[in-house]
Amino acid sequence: MSTPLDDVRPSPLVAEAEERRAWLHDLAYRLLGSASEADTVVERTLDRLRATPESDVLDLGTWLVTDVGRDALRRLRERRYRRAAQPVDTDVAEAAGLPAVDDPAREAGLAQEVGVTLLADLEGLAPAERVAHVLHDVLGLHFEDVAGVLGRTSCAARQLAGRARAELDLLDHARPTAAEEHRAFVVSLLSRMSGPLPAGADGARSPLAQTVELRSDAAAARAGLPDHAVGRARVAAALESLQEPRPVVLDGYAAIAGHLATEPVLVGLVVDDEGVTQIDAIADPVVLDLLDLHG
Repeated sequence: MSTPLDDVRPSPLVAEAEERRAWLHDLAYRLLGSASEADTVVERTLDRLRATPESDVLDLGTWLVTDVGRDALRRLRERRYRRAAQPVDTDVAEAAGLPAVDDPAREAGLAQEVGVTLLADLEGLAPAERVAHVLHDVLGLHFEDVAGVLGRTSCAARQLAGRARAELDLLDHARPTAAEEHRAFVVSLLSRMSGPLPAGADGARSPLAQTVELRSDAAAARAGLPDHAVGRARVAAALESLQEPRPVVLDGYAAIAGHLATEPVLVGLVVDDEGVTQIDAIADPVVLDLLDLHG
């Protein structure tokens, strides 16, 4: 005679996710460098999947990577804050913000598989850079999928992975120089936003590249920005609607925060030799909560 417990079966999605558990653990471990934290992340991801209606999961692989990646991103940022608050005389593991090791032999085996040197180098990256590098450069995910994890556009995800690559190539001068140049573009753009922003009159002196693109998330578009605009004149006109713009730091690089009506908006910039080539306008509160933002 069957009982209610006999009739409880995991959904097909959960059963398929369980088959991917080892891969998910490898992903979480590469992102976090801690087997115990990877265990926790995977379990919580599976718990969230069990609580999610199947109709909301359009692609299981993308859903799992996004959930694991976002959980890891939050943990990396919390770890960095803990590290900054640690006293100078704490031990190495505490100073790195890493959790206590429950199974040293297992940790050592996993570290050997992934590469002890790589794990050490990854600790020096900003959280978003680390996630972009692991997901794209190590695991081969498309930048569109990486962008979904980070809450950024694929262009911004590409730039984050490039910064990580430069760090790991030991180009110690690259990050400060790039960050300083990035900030210079933001300062220039903000100075022009304090009055009418010159769309094309000052030509090459504009911080905006001629073919700059603005992409707004749904929340920013509802607040009044175009969902997509191309070209210096159109993008400049759109940015004029941003109220009380101010400089902030996003993932270690300068960005702009402001608001449209009562909605907070973050403007992330992608900069290259031509100037500002891509602008992400983000107003979705869920995504804003994911970002490493300091003002």
